[in-house]
Amino acid sequence: MEKRGISPLIATVLLIGFVVTIAAIFWAWYQSTVEGQAEETAEKTTSQYTCATNVDIKISNPTCDNETISFNIENIGLAELKDFRIIVNGTSQETLKFSQLLAPSGKIKTYVQYNSSLVQNLTHATVLPMISSTTCEEKRVTFTLDCLYIPPEPEDKLNDTNCENADELIYFDSIGAPIEMSMWVYNGLDCGTPLDRQPIANATINITKTGRHYVKANVSRGHPPPAPPQSQSCEEFYLNISNEAGPITYDNKEDPLAYNTTIDNLGYFNFTEGNNTVYMHHAAMCPDPPQDPPCNVYPEAESVDINLLCIYYDQ
Repeated sequence: MEKRGISPLIATVLLIGFVVTIAAIFWAWYQSTVEGQAEETAEKTTSQYTCATNVDIKISNPTCDNETISFNIENIGLAELKDFRIIVNGTSQETLKFSQLLAPSGKIKTYVQYNSSLVQNLTHATVLPMISSTTCEEKRVTFTLDCLYIPPEPEDKLNDTNCENADELIYFDSIGAPIEMSMWVYNGLDCGTPLDRQPIANATINITKTGRHYVKANVSRGHPPPAPPQSQSCEEFYLNISNEAGPITYDNKEDPLAYNTTIDNLGYFNFTEGNNTVYMHHAAMCPDPPQDPPCNVYPEAESVDINLLCIYYDQ
């Protein structure tokens, strides 16, 4: 039986059809790409023109804490704004985006969260407005910040109720210890006085390792008999080390007049190797008018004594 192949005419027709199909597919792709690039170029050009002529912002009242930067942002241009970039600078840098619909002449307070464990000790930040996907680089506004990073209080240190895991122990109630670290309160002022009160006691302690360390203390409040309990109900204090004030440590709210001994968390402080001066500031004094007998008759009845400082190295 004789076998016959595809005739040259049919083969030619098939080849031409295949070429035409490939050409049509290529042309459709090319046209779509060119049109997309043209639209993107036109949009970018329009955005750049809008940035140059109609975009302007003003930043005021910047503040920061361990998680958030807040500031007032005002649209002083002609274009409506929606998207922004912010570059946060400290020991390192982080770039974030945030959205805030802002009409021309509009002003609003904005909050931006940043990674405080990455970007520590904020020094400045830069806000850049955006139009579509275009960043208006020439309209950036930079403002200064002064936000010291405070590490979160570690659970192992907070839960160490007996200072068993402390790296250094400084005793104040034994022979050869630093001078007595006590707060005696006197009548004349109400509880909750401001933090700018003068220190009422100080001691020099020796630290073997430079760095930012966590501090706890064994603290006694009040005085056992025969000193009588009095109406002073907020025997509170804070420490200042290397010109850095720690948080207030508060009295026992359930029974404020009781004589008690507790382990208080006093915060993080920067230490140098060798001698460091610890200042004890009062945050409360006896109320006015004085009770009977007055506070200054038995000042030790309402005193605060630091018996032991517990230093935890920040490793």
